[in-house]
Amino acid sequence: MIDRDPLLDRVIAELKQPIEVDPAARKRLLDATRASPPRSLPGAVAAALWRRPALVALAAAAGIVLAVLAGPGADEEGGERWTTPVRFALAAPAVRGVALVGDFNDWDPKATPLEPSGSGDEWAVTVRLRPGRHAYAFVVDGTRWVPDPTAPRAPDDGFGVPSSVILIPERL
Repeated sequence: MIDRDPLLDRVIAELKQPIEVDPAARKRLLDATRASPPRSLPGAVAAALWRRPALVALAAAAGIVLAVLAGPGADEEGGERWTTPVRFALAAPAVRGVALVGDFNDWDPKATPLEPSGSGDEWAVTVRLRPGRHAYAFVVDGTRWVPDPTAPRAPDDGFGVPSSVILIPERL
């Protein structure tokens, strides 16, 4: 048996839900669309589609399912869809290295090193984050974990390591 993505199961279940429409409103809408197909489509195609609203609904549902199945992919900027580029920076003069750790990289100090910028007093990196709340911290010289002094503190995680929090809003 093939395991399906839970998101796909939720989309399928939602698409199967009946939609209650006022019969009189439906009749008025269908009469209006049959009377005048849009002029932007070629006449024969428009007439065929607008006389068969079930085909239009089926095509729309298929488009939604395909979009969900396609999942994350490259967008126009070459990044991943539904992510936002976020620049993380820390003023840390006279250190050998800084890394970014967080729930987005499994708190791995080797996953996201920062690069020195400018005079070397600031370290920075840009990462793409999905919408949501993310806890993170910096690791200085491989041992000292520090929260971001420019961001709100995250609630205590029970491990005694101070961290910060960033909220990435949904993209419209």
